[in-house]
Order: sequence, then C-alpha cells, then structure tokens
Amino acid sequence: MAVEKTTQVNPALMPFDELNALRYSLVYGQYTDADGKRRYVSTYADLEDEFEDILILSYILGNKAAGEMLGIEPTVDVDAMEKAVNKKIADKTWRERLREQLDGGGTVEDIMRIAETESHRDTNEAIYDMARASGMELYKTWQTMGDDRVREAHEEIQGQTVPFDDVFVTWDGHEARFPGDFDDAELNVNCRCWLSVSTA
Repeated sequence: MAVEKTTQVNPALMPFDELNALRYSLVYGQYTDADGKRRYVSTYADLEDEFEDILILSYILGNKAAGEMLGIEPTVDVDAMEKAVNKKIADKTWRERLREQLDGGGTVEDIMRIAETESHRDTNEAIYDMARASGMELYKTWQTMGDDRVREAHEEIQGQTVPFDDVFVTWDGHEARFPGDFDDAELNVNCRCWLSVSTA
C-alpha cells in the first residue's frame, strides 16, 4: 500500500505586503496628485513595473510552497515564470486588462482586483509548474478557504484530488489545471483557492 505524503502549507501565499503597498500607492502615493486626482495614465509604465514585480514575487512564493509540499529544494524556471506572468486569460494579458481600466477610468478596486487575481494565478501556476518539473508521481487537490465567500463552482470541487495530469472540472464543464487557470475569466476573479500537491 502506497503511503501518501501531504504537507499542508499556509494558503496565504500571496505577497500581501506588496499588494497592500500597491493599494496605498494608488490611493495616497505616487499615482495620486496632491489634489487627490488620479494620474494613472501618465504613470502607466511605473504602475506596470510595480504589477510585474508583484507577479514575479508571487511566482517565487508559489515555487517555495511547492518545495515545502514536496520536500524538495525550490528552483525557479525563468522561462516558465515569464510564460506564467504573461499568460492570456480569455485572450487578454493582465497588461491589456490594466490598460483598459486605466483608460476607462477604473477605480482603485478595479485595479486591485486585477493585481490580486493575477497574483493568485501566478502563485498557483508556480506550484503547478514546480510540481510538474519535479518528475515525481503526483496527485493534486483543489483547496478552498472553506468560508461563505467561496463561489459555488469552486465549492463543488473543494477537496477533489486527481492525478497530476488531469484537470479539475466544474459541474457545468469548465476545466482548470489549478485555481486561476479557467478560460472563463469570471471563474478566476476574486478566487482565493489554492493548489496542494502530494506524492503517492
């Protein structure tokens, strides 16, 4: 009988300090003039750089989490990280979504929603990428935060464990390799679910 090794890792994997600093910058700091008016468009390049730094850090944190789950030394594949950071969901990159919000007068909450959603996806994608690169025979499990904010489609796959190369499938047929990976962007926005991996 195979012994399953599962290590629970704190699901609060995202870089919350950096995300909070971004929110502060949007409300009070470098993206707001002294009169309180927003100047996002004129500082788009700076804002884009800040987003990218957060997403890279999210990927590194996901790598670290995967290493802890599997008991191996985390390593970052730069090509895989670049692919994850620049991934298109519903045919749009985070840069395109950010530009739409800035050009359309998006609120701080609209901009933060993009940062948090993309950070969440990058963290889970890093867990997935590192686990895949380990070469181990693995299973993966969809984990939710287990509270009343979990959307129905994700609640139904809570705790679902599948072979690593399989996908998670919602009741209405949407597929994802890990939380944040749905083609339907609406299933990714504000998601707080996380991927755990285990050996068998």
